[in-house]
Amino acid sequence: DMQTSARNQFLGTVRAIKRGAVNDEIDIEVVGGQMIVAIITHLSGTVSRLHPGAVNTEVVIGLPGGGGIAAIITNDSAASLGLAEGLAASAIFKAGSVIVGVPPA
Repeated sequence: DMQTSARNQFLGTVRAIKRGAVNDEIDIEVVGGQMIVAIITHLSGTVSRLHPGAVNTEVVIGLPGGGGIAAIITNDSAASLGLAEGLAASAIFKAGSVIVGVPPA
């Protein structure tokens, strides 16, 4: 039984884990024998702040070492995930959602 706000959820069996320095590759066999490969980072922490609004909630996850990552999710998603300050949480996002900036020269 999983709690996630994602639309696509797969129940399966982990067949292989290929550990990397920053990312792990997870091979999951789902119903019908198809394999789904997921790349996950070692990015987990603790919910340090929840700021609900009229429609969305800002979630801040405090990371080891003092950093933090923020996300905006729907209030329904925050409720269905049972988010609360102090709970362990992981952030998941597409690589294409990362913006890299450099200071002006």
